[in-house]
Amino acid sequence: MSINVHPNIQPIISYPLLKYWEQLQLFEPIYHVRAGFRYTVIVGTHPVTKKSCVLATGSNLYNCINGTYWNDSNPNIQVPGRVFHIAALDGESIAKISSGYGDVIYLTTDGKVFGAGYSYHGECGTGSAEEVTQVRQIPFFEGKIVKDVNCGTFHTVFLVQEASGLVLYVCGRNEERQLSTIITTISPSRFLTSHNMLTPHPIPFSMLCEQIGSSILCTQLQCAVGGGRCTFLIFQNNQIALSGKLYTSPEIGNRQFTSLQVLDQFPNLHFYDLERASCGDSHFLAVFQRKKSLIPDRLWKEPFHEKSNVFSDVQFLFSQ
Repeated sequence: MSINVHPNIQPIISYPLLKYWEQLQLFEPIYHVRAGFRYTVIVGTHPVTKKSCVLATGSNLYNCINGTYWNDSNPNIQVPGRVFHIAALDGESIAKISSGYGDVIYLTTDGKVFGAGYSYHGECGTGSAEEVTQVRQIPFFEGKIVKDVNCGTFHTVFLVQEASGLVLYVCGRNEERQLSTIITTISPSRFLTSHNMLTPHPIPFSMLCEQIGSSILCTQLQCAVGGGRCTFLIFQNNQIALSGKLYTSPEIGNRQFTSLQVLDQFPNLHFYDLERASCGDSHFLAVFQRKKSLIPDRLWKEPFHEKSNVFSDVQFLFSQ
């Protein structure tokens, strides 16, 4: 993976940072790059040990990228700029990095979860409403196999592999019901306040179906995406459900979903395989790959770029 700085953006960033990007070839191959809130996290290869290492640069907001300066811990291999080396993750095979307002969660290929930063609502799932000042493994998930993690602004959703399939675990802020109203009924003792879940809590599949009001259409979960203040769930039949607040345009206003609701505007999604999904404060994007053996040619030739009639700025992109 090669990283080049486009000449057009050189005047708006500092020279030391430019030099730093040029020095990234020291850490090739680079496996992940994650842009967070005023910071960037990079997973590359340590030039000496040849094992994976995690670097970060930018604002160390709430200690979310806290570590030692690379030049302090590696005097023989100097890099320009203010670069953090997160030694706690040395040698870990990072599968995914997700970030919220001031927290960063790391998922390894063998299902371990690490986190640091802002956790005043329980975003890091440590059981405490305190800032996590150093990257460390989250004890709650030890012994569990976590397959995916996605951070919203102030909440985090996890998918954990269990005997029954993928199980949704949630923690963090629930003021806008981004964790769904299920949380307020099944475990009120887990709250520090009425709106914060400090320890990850599983939401049984049966309860998801009960709140949706469908046990027939719902199949097992395949994806959970945390948005700014909302959560999208995608089931294996590509049925999509939403809970929480979605921020839309000033003309339309915000849309509040106080309980988990199915979006039924896309009846043909069972013809597709989900590629990836992402969510922000005011948008949700899902990319699907069509199942060629299942879609008749005449149907594929029809327009499939649809627009939701629930909130006007949600669109789906389909790829061949």
